[in-house]
Amino acid sequence: MARIAIMAAALAAGVALAVPAHAEGATSARELQSAVDGYLAGQTADASLVGGAGSAGYDRGFWIRGGDFDLKINLTIQARFEAIDFDTTEATLGRDLSGFSTPRTTVKLSGHAPCNTSYYVELEFGHFGRDGIEGDRFGVVEVLEKAGGPPDFSFRNLGPTQYGASPADYQSRNYDFAREAWIEWAASDAFKFRMGQIATPTTRQLMTSPELQQFVDVSLASAFTGHLMSGYTDRNRDHGFMVHGALGCNNEWSWMVAVTNGDGGDSIRNVIDERTDDNLALSARLNWAFLKPTYYEEGALRQSTCEWYGEIGGWVYSYADRTDGPHTLWGDTLNFGADLALGYGGFSMTGAFTLGSVTDIP
Repeated sequence: MARIAIMAAALAAGVALAVPAHAEGATSARELQSAVDGYLAGQTADASLVGGAGSAGYDRGFWIRGGDFDLKINLTIQARFEAIDFDTTEATLGRDLSGFSTPRTTVKLSGHAPCNTSYYVELEFGHFGRDGIEGDRFGVVEVLEKAGGPPDFSFRNLGPTQYGASPADYQSRNYDFAREAWIEWAASDAFKFRMGQIATPTTRQLMTSPELQQFVDVSLASAFTGHLMSGYTDRNRDHGFMVHGALGCNNEWSWMVAVTNGDGGDSIRNVIDERTDDNLALSARLNWAFLKPTYYEEGALRQSTCEWYGEIGGWVYSYADRTDGPHTLWGDTLNFGADLALGYGGFSMTGAFTLGSVTDIP
């Protein structure tokens, strides 16, 4: 309203000033109208940029759309009780760890922008946990050093004033909340370029979101497979870029190739993160939907009565784990495998076979 009022006042002043000027023959009515049209043209362009009032609705998520821009919002919450009690007298294991948690509280934001651009952000606020070395900076790291393991990462000596004195303080840092965040440009369905914090190509279950899986969590075999890759936490994610696309009459063939830091998704900006180094990870995947496609969803989420679906895929992941200053090779890891998703009516099955090796271990 303030902008409209100012515009009206400006126009009124223009007309008032133009009356005596026109009387003097200095400005014609046509010139005045041209000046007004030129001013209003900018306001018309601004309004068309956002598509007027826009629109909103729900389609597997709430969406908002205006012009060439749209935003979709999804929310996943998982509450859980887990019971685990170690029956031992050892001080390190003799404890009852049972309790309630919300392992996943996930907010997903996705959408499109002009010029074939899309984006995706996945934020995790649940109790996803931390890895052992990060969770006990003053214990595990010291043990590893005495055993000839990793060198002294200076965070161990920063003291409790820097990182806190209780295990709760080690639960997470701010960079843990972004599980995935990327922007993508599409030349066509067959070729798309994505860059940011991405889910790297790997075995099918690790590429399937928890809320799109039959039993919410991955199998132990898939979890072990992810553990062989860089920075595995809940899903294998890393910072870098990926090119991917879909081919065929019905896009039944899909492919992806990624080049990433090899530091894992929990790393922050490399130039200020002392944990990162000259690692490198290369990964690729090829998928073929020989029946009705399921994409990366499992079970009842893609079932139809008396209808088959099926996909088969192959993948490879190469990871060079190194440390500079002095240069140290911690090992080269090569993992590869094949997987199958098959279903008919109320029946569904997901299976995978993986091979892996670690070489050049010091």
